[in-house]
Amino acid sequence: MRCFIVPEGASSATQNSYAQIIAIHAALLSNGKIVFFSGDQHDPGQFAHSAFDHARLFDCVTFAITPCTPAPTITDLFCCGHAFLPDGRLMISGGTLRFDHFLGTIQAWIFDPASAAFQNTASMSHGRWYPTLITLGNGRVLAVSGANDDPNNTEQNRDLEVFDGASWNVEGILSYGTDTLYPRLHLLPDGRVFFVSSMNGQSMAWSEGLATPTPVCSSPFTTGFPDHTSVLLPLLHEENYAPRIMVANMPQPQIIDLSLASPAWTNTGGRSLPVDEFLTTPTPARSNGTLTMLPTGEVLSAGGHESYGDEAHPVLAPEIYRHETDSWVVLPSRTTVSRGYHSVALLMPDGRVWFAGSDKRCDWSFHNSLDFPNPPEPTDLQQIVNGVPVDNRELRIEIFEPWYFSRTDRPVISISQQSVAVGRTITFTTPQAGSISRVALLRAGSTTHAFNSDQRYVGIPFTVSGNTVQVTVPDNENLVPPGPYMLFVLAQVVDPQIGATIDVPSVGHWITVANGKSHKELVKEIKPEIEYVKAELEFDPKAIVEVDDPFATVVDPPEMLERIARAVDNLSRIVGGSRSFIKPSERPMLPLISKERLAAVPIHPLDKDTLARQLKMEGMMAQPQMEEGKEEHNHRHDPVMDGQAEKSAKDMDSRRKDKKKR
Repeated sequence: MRCFIVPEGASSATQNSYAQIIAIHAALLSNGKIVFFSGDQHDPGQFAHSAFDHARLFDCVTFAITPCTPAPTITDLFCCGHAFLPDGRLMISGGTLRFDHFLGTIQAWIFDPASAAFQNTASMSHGRWYPTLITLGNGRVLAVSGANDDPNNTEQNRDLEVFDGASWNVEGILSYGTDTLYPRLHLLPDGRVFFVSSMNGQSMAWSEGLATPTPVCSSPFTTGFPDHTSVLLPLLHEENYAPRIMVANMPQPQIIDLSLASPAWTNTGGRSLPVDEFLTTPTPARSNGTLTMLPTGEVLSAGGHESYGDEAHPVLAPEIYRHETDSWVVLPSRTTVSRGYHSVALLMPDGRVWFAGSDKRCDWSFHNSLDFPNPPEPTDLQQIVNGVPVDNRELRIEIFEPWYFSRTDRPVISISQQSVAVGRTITFTTPQAGSISRVALLRAGSTTHAFNSDQRYVGIPFTVSGNTVQVTVPDNENLVPPGPYMLFVLAQVVDPQIGATIDVPSVGHWITVANGKSHKELVKEIKPEIEYVKAELEFDPKAIVEVDDPFATVVDPPEMLERIARAVDNLSRIVGGSRSFIKPSERPMLPLISKERLAAVPIHPLDKDTLARQLKMEGMMAQPQMEEGKEEHNHRHDPVMDGQAEKSAKDMDSRRKDKKKR
């Protein structure tokens, strides 16, 4: 167990500037790299010059720092929010519209790991500065809170706004004013989003379909975000996935069990750190400290200061919280770097933890704010004091290696599978199959301002046959929301030094979890079409949930079959574009089909009413995909089928006339 600064063994000059930019926002990507960015880097001079294109990549294997694709038109992402989309891209929204007396931007961006580029996407209805974003079970992303974009409105953004893969939509509202910036939110297995941070003195819960959050219990967390952060504790199969949330960075952490009929916040076990040259108490606060979920299920608490911006009293000793025993353990390895405001921490795929960022004294990066007590703010890029450029950024990157990292008995798995849907299985082999104690999915983290809204730990059931292990992902998208995960395996090992049996984790294997709900709903929605296909082609309708486009190899040319195939294909495109499922009521209307075109559609007599309504009223996506291949099928209709279609069309014409008369 140890902590070290990278590059290890390099000069202090190299280490002190290694990150190149301050890491205010960071996310672990499924390509094994960490993207970190900071917009104006928390400096009014940088803001005045629109110097916003500050983003880098950290390779978790080589530790190399590389630039992202240049983004000269990017808006200021300083103090934005972010969360992963189902396909592994990072949704980023909000940021800084005005520096100091801050206002938030309406713009949103998507970071694509494949191109290392920021892509502009649909804007929100109002600005957000210091918002929290969280991915929902259906793959949509919820944005909560943040300072708005109206200089005449000091109230924060109260809209509960959801990104559906194409646009932002307000789906609820906070029914009271809130001064909660970067609220701590968690998605529960029942689909509710739990608000840890106090909202009108309460811990609240909200789910899609509700106009406003509802109270769950009183909240003791009435101070600002630097004073507390939270983590959703491991969701375990053997505990029926009971959701428990722990809040720390306070002298006395607290916990809540939301599986209880009347949940309430209670104290965890006590903490006790050795009082050293920096600490004045054995139970220090960790202002702006971080919580990181480890593959063992333990929670690493690190960084922070005894009070906000107190550089003289950093908390350098990491602690571990073990939920099984409700106990805190102080680790012997101390970090070197003092981490406070604007610091970040992320779990790496090999089980190590990455620390970066921090603004010294919580100050501006390139100016000393005390030198500018009154407006206007400085507009030069960097302040010079006695011939020395001011730089308050912490650019050292530090790596923490937990107790298990260097062990030679870590389980080794062999797996080629890269994706899985909820309710489906993952198969791998390992020589340690007989000693496996747990298989867990850990969601890739994205973090800022002492909170990681993405991290999630789900222990899933498994079976063993020889060296083959098969695990079943629970059929609950709220338990395992779609997106990038790392699969870790824990094996029981007798430690030769202490003689005790311990659970040792493997390294993580990347796997994308997809939301299977879309295909389940599709089966229900195109039942008439499936019945038609089954009757005419003896096609097994169950196959529709096995592949993205089950009709890809069917050669029957009628347009009915073509439309079914395109419906499935378009739904797959929606899933690939992070829009996991579009409710029928939310789909764009198709234009009315002409009588000539409708006559060419063979309709099963038993289902012509339902099918005609679906053909006319429902659409999966925009029209270009629906028109593909139109010409190649126009001359290939079967005469018998055409005759049946003509009769069906006449029946519908007659029904329309009857309806008009009525």
